[in-house]
Amino acid sequence: MHGDDPSTLMQRADIAMYAAKKQGKDILAYDPGADRRTPERLAMLGELRRGLDRGELFWSTNSRSA
Repeated sequence: MHGDDPSTLMQRADIAMYAAKKQGKDILAYDPGADRRTPERLAMLGELRRGLDRGELFWSTNSRSA
């Protein structure tokens, strides 16, 4: 099954549509393995956003050369 509710079904159809366009195909079935919106990934993005909002993350460069 590709979705338990209309919202999920439309979201997954949208993902399949963009994947088909990217691959130059007219039609493509939804592939859960290609879906980057997994619960784990969404949780990680939420944690990163909270870290940014709290000032817990910063950018650092290492310009040492060998």
